[in-house]
Amino acid sequence: MYKILIVDDEAIEREGLKIIISQAREDVEIVGEATSGKEVIAMTERLDPDIILMDIKISGMSGIEAAEMIKKKDKNKVIIILSAYSDFEFAYDALKIGIEDYLLKPVRPEKLLDVLSTQIMEINDRRNNVNVKERLLSEKIKTGDDQQAKSLLNEIVKDYYLLRPKYIGVLREKSIELADMMLRTASKMEIKNDHISSIEKHYSCELIQMETYDTIKEYLNRMLDAIFEEILSRNDHNMSNKVKEALDYIAENYNEWLSLQDVAKSMHLSPHYFSKLFKREMGMTYVSYVTKYKIEKAKEALEKTDQPIVNIALDLGYDETSYFSKVFKKMEGVTPTQYRKAKSNDFLR
Repeated sequence: MYKILIVDDEAIEREGLKIIISQAREDVEIVGEATSGKEVIAMTERLDPDIILMDIKISGMSGIEAAEMIKKKDKNKVIIILSAYSDFEFAYDALKIGIEDYLLKPVRPEKLLDVLSTQIMEINDRRNNVNVKERLLSEKIKTGDDQQAKSLLNEIVKDYYLLRPKYIGVLREKSIELADMMLRTASKMEIKNDHISSIEKHYSCELIQMETYDTIKEYLNRMLDAIFEEILSRNDHNMSNKVKEALDYIAENYNEWLSLQDVAKSMHLSPHYFSKLFKREMGMTYVSYVTKYKIEKAKEALEKTDQPIVNIALDLGYDETSYFSKVFKKMEGVTPTQYRKAKSNDFLR
């Protein structure tokens, strides 16, 4: 639904606009009628219309002056000026302050409806962009992609603000809806602990009292952190499968340079989330595990084959033999050559 505020000091003009719009579109609501500049500014603040249809000649101040004051507070507010004056200066002044369109009276119904359709499509595009991000956020929560989820969350809150800058009440309402969506997503994943349950009971009361963009954004980020902490702390079979899948991937690709980012991507997880999950379940960092795995393979090759050490290093994904030897010595206390010699002597004995 799109809210329209009509501003004209002539009742018959307001009635005519209402009839044209209401007969042609079912997706709009005429939320109010104003007759003066002071009144339109107050009603815009109170009713938060999507579109303002305003005559240029109203009492108190001109429509241009009223529009300029509204635009200073909310540049995204759609304002269409109606005027009996075809003077270029009026049109220039209107467009200079960011007014969306300037229509000459008497306004032809088809022209008015065409302009409204264009503006409604643009409003809808902005709304849809936010809706897509909201759905994507839900998916990122489900897949455990905490970094992408946090980035999306902050983009969405910023979009809410930019759609209605200076209208903190709208930001609060949209943020409550977003919080509700995140908690519903968590609930479907059977994520529930005392902290999240406490948030669920109080989030709407707490958000509705917040007065700034920053405090609202920080609150929603804390909520998202709590959800991901619970995902991470669960000893869930599906999560163990993710780590098992990662171990299989490492076993199949240990001869390559396996970055944490590459393995996380193969698991469809964020690197940050995968790193925390891996350490929790394996008791060591991902890098420590891969290094240990490679060195065990190196020891096996040193013991059972006569491959040159440079070939063993290359087979394990180490481009430089010196670096491989350094890592090996750090792990085993001896160089690869010393290790092979010691094992050879053990065999001869």
